[in-house]
Amino acid sequence: MKTTHIYLFISIFAFFATKSLQSQHEIPEKNDNVITIIAEKDEMSNFDNFGKHLIDNGYAFASIDRTFKTISTEERVSEGGYKHKLNITFKDSIITIRATCNMLMFGSSIGNYQTTWIDWKYARYRGNIYNLHYRAFIPVITSYNKPVLYYNR
Repeated sequence: MKTTHIYLFISIFAFFATKSLQSQHEIPEKNDNVITIIAEKDEMSNFDNFGKHLIDNGYAFASIDRTFKTISTEERVSEGGYKHKLNITFKDSIITIRATCNMLMFGSSIGNYQTTWIDWKYARYRGNIYNLHYRAFIPVITSYNKPVLYYNR
């Protein structure tokens, strides 16, 4: 009986250890919240090219920092009237995108509705609010024509 528990414990540990090694993948999985694009060029070329790509696709910038190589976009409306923003960093040939989205939160009193900004995470089901945001920004990201990798944070 005791050895059965030990084998079960080892099996569970091995399962979770292998899952953590599979952090980067091309197909998004539930709760993934960072999108990484691998480009061929240096960070400043990627900074300029991806920034132009965002402008061409209707995004406006809230902030641009050429020193730290970051771009934050203005709010953009997703389906259902919800909004999302993209926060992008550039390092070597890697473009990292973290989206934030606003969610309806219930206040302390009845009828008091507020929206708050939270990190986006991937959800598969069409009616899920995270999926609404995903369908709003992923066409712009994938139209950049570079391989896209998703990974969990």
